[in-house]
Amino acid sequence: MLAGKAVERAVRGHSLVDASLNVILATIAYKSLEESADINSNVTNVSAQEPDTEERSTLPDDLNKLDLLFDGLLAGTISVDDVNDDAVLMEFDEKIQKMKTTPSMSRTFKLWLQYMLMADILRCFIKDSEFGSFI
Repeated sequence: MLAGKAVERAVRGHSLVDASLNVILATIAYKSLEESADINSNVTNVSAQEPDTEERSTLPDDLNKLDLLFDGLLAGTISVDDVNDDAVLMEFDEKIQKMKTTPSMSRTFKLWLQYMLMADILRCFIKDSEFGSFI
């Protein structure tokens, strides 16, 4: 059984691994969004028979929008409801959720997703134990 400092170290280690896995998952989702945006722009360019001057990927704009949302949320200038209703964030979240439910993912990927779920349960338990609301 763990106690005291060992528990804190274990929780911190699991939190770091979970944060790293979330970054990897977001990077994969971003790359697949980038590829789909490139494919969409190529399809519209081929169908219109025009060069790739007018239709460009808006991913840097989307990342800037997500960055502004995050900064505004931390500063308190944007409400949580505004962030939740943002179309760019919804598209990004939709892509991540779609990746999580893809049937062709490897067994290792499924294992890491289960680990992330368990780390989320740990985080919720710690938050609830701090506030005393075991729901």
